[in-house]
Amino acid sequence: MDELVLMGHSFGGVTAMLTAARAKVNEQPRAVCTMDPWLYPFSEMWNDGQLKIKCPVQVISSEFFHPFNLKNFDSWKPVT
Repeated sequence: MDELVLMGHSFGGVTAMLTAARAKVNEQPRAVCTMDPWLYPFSEMWNDGQLKIKCPVQVISSEFFHPFNLKNFDSWKPVT
């Protein structure tokens, strides 16, 4: 899967992130690109550090899309 780039918007964005996080080592995508990923239902996983992605991730977010604080998540910085 190393030539695969996962992309998604909103729920598709978080689906791409979860797919990459759950992929086996030899099945990792090359990268993940998301637009306004819908992280609300996964905020506990994110804040607890359970959502670990082993490839580069680009998160493109609207300025006010995340109205509550997700620990270790800044819409303006890369997610690694």
